[in-house]
Amino acid sequence: MSAQDVSDACTRLGMPIGRSALANFENGRRNSVDLAEVMVLAAALDMPPSALAFPYAHMSEVEALPGRTVPTATGLRWFIGEGPLEPITPAPTSPTPIELLNLHEVLVEGIQKLLGSAADSRSRIAGAKRVGDKATFALEAAHDEVNGALQAGQLRLVRAQLRSLGVEPPRLPAGLNDLEGDD
Repeated sequence: MSAQDVSDACTRLGMPIGRSALANFENGRRNSVDLAEVMVLAAALDMPPSALAFPYAHMSEVEALPGRTVPTATGLRWFIGEGPLEPITPAPTSPTPIELLNLHEVLVEGIQKLLGSAADSRSRIAGAKRVGDKATFALEAAHDEVNGALQAGQLRLVRAQLRSLGVEPPRLPAGLNDLEGDD
């Protein structure tokens, strides 16, 4: 549409906006537009008013507030009331006792598997004929033992969290009793 076409459409809609006013909007010589003008201009251009404020089809970022640039989609969601202008960072939440008990079970099973795997790798070292195989089995055993120790540390923390919530942690299976005294 030409500036004259837009001006004529605005007049038909009940709010005359001259070509010179439109040129001032476009060139930034007029830095504010009242809400009634936005509504009439949007109707004249056959577009939603939000597209004038947040031209999502043409710009990746817009100045939502003076000196405050945001992604256009974020500004548009804020403008139409579907989201915040700033991202909301959720408050950290503490796990529930059920989540902790489930994690406890997973950690116990994981530690048992890693310790079994480490023992298996260590037993294969003696039967290995080549030095490279012995080294591989030793590395596998060390890897499993380190991961088992990391998970044991996590298990101690989970058990301490359960106790802090007034929940007695489940009994540890044989072979993991040494973790009991460290919580």
